[in-house]
Amino acid sequence: MLEPQSTALFILMMAVFFALLAGVAVAKQPAFRVLAAALAFVPAMLFGMAAVNKYYDYYQTWGSVAADLGAQGLTSVPEIPAGASGQRLAKILGKVTGSRTAARQGETVRLTVTGRASHLTRTVLIYLPPQYFQPAYARASFPAIELIPGFPGQPQDWINVVGITQAYLTLLHDGAVKPAVLIMPDANGGPRVSLQCLNVRHGPQDATFLAMDVPRALSRSLRVAPPGAGLGHRRVFRGRLLRG
Repeated sequence: MLEPQSTALFILMMAVFFALLAGVAVAKQPAFRVLAAALAFVPAMLFGMAAVNKYYDYYQTWGSVAADLGAQGLTSVPEIPAGASGQRLAKILGKVTGSRTAARQGETVRLTVTGRASHLTRTVLIYLPPQYFQPAYARASFPAIELIPGFPGQPQDWINVVGITQAYLTLLHDGAVKPAVLIMPDANGGPRVSLQCLNVRHGPQDATFLAMDVPRALSRSLRVAPPGAGLGHRRVFRGRLLRG
């Protein structure tokens, strides 16, 4: 299959490039030689892009490319209001997600978090497992895993590129993992900003936002365990998971 990182794709682009170069050499008409030379830039450019993608181990499938470039991100996920009471939030989630579907597949929602300690306001993607919507777990408080995107990266890359929600749901159905809430915060505040999740002197307090404000806000708004042993961290670097 000609997936973004397949060897066959690289060979095909090289073959097209050299075929066009051969056309430049053998073409007798100047117009055809110019056209072949211009077209040769296309596979050369695509080869470079594919090489960068393979080096960073980013896009694995064309589906992930389409999802990422198709803007299937924060705006396509239902938003839940911040500061709502637990009872009111439960009603809102039932209306927004559809309890039957959510009880089978879980649901991804977004929440705007205003940090009390960091004074940062950013959007957080949250995947609630199917058990969150099932009557047997109505009083359960779920552990959480905070998934931090690397740079360049955005919260939705965990879903569109890594496919974390579907992979986690498969593991959950197989009994390989226990139900947990997946938290995907905006770690940088913008697609071209890289603060390495650190506090900046007289600047953005990213570490405080991620380690304190996000867990506290979610434990107040959702049935998520408070910061402590029930909270884990994962970070992506060049497409690989690292312990945070």
